[in-house]
Amino acid sequence: MKIHRLIWVASTLFYLSSPAAAVNQFGNYYDKFIIKQKQSCKNIDDGELEISEGGVQYSTDFNGDGITDPIINENALTCSSSATLFSGGSGGGYITVFTSQKAGGFLKFEFQALDYAVVALGPRPTLLLALHGIRCGLTGSQPCHIAYTFAGGEFVTGGPDTLRPTK
Repeated sequence: MKIHRLIWVASTLFYLSSPAAAVNQFGNYYDKFIIKQKQSCKNIDDGELEISEGGVQYSTDFNGDGITDPIINENALTCSSSATLFSGGSGGGYITVFTSQKAGGFLKFEFQALDYAVVALGPRPTLLLALHGIRCGLTGSQPCHIAYTFAGGEFVTGGPDTLRPTK
């Protein structure tokens, strides 16, 4: 499993918020998410879900509301009866970001990617994704990257609409 890093400089410490608050508020959403993944795995020859350490990261507040927005890396999930259920094959697995909402609850955003990092570029954190080359008009083995920031209630990028996350 690759190690994911939060890249930041001293002036951007405000990106981080209390993980404890996120864990407490996110618990029900996490449970529902994992129950769904367990069922997907079980549906394939009665498989069992395994979650590697580090599959859930509590490090970043994308929307600036003071609550950490959890990131689940589905590349850290495995199913005993399917080698590719969560890995997504050569295109990578899903990186799911749950952004907290003022009225309570979380919005879910899914990105298919090989890997990710959160970087500090400007006033808000940036989600940087490593994509399969075909997603950027390259041949499959040539990697490409795309950056997203959170604005107006969604993740936005300068890339084509086909690279927008699903809600």
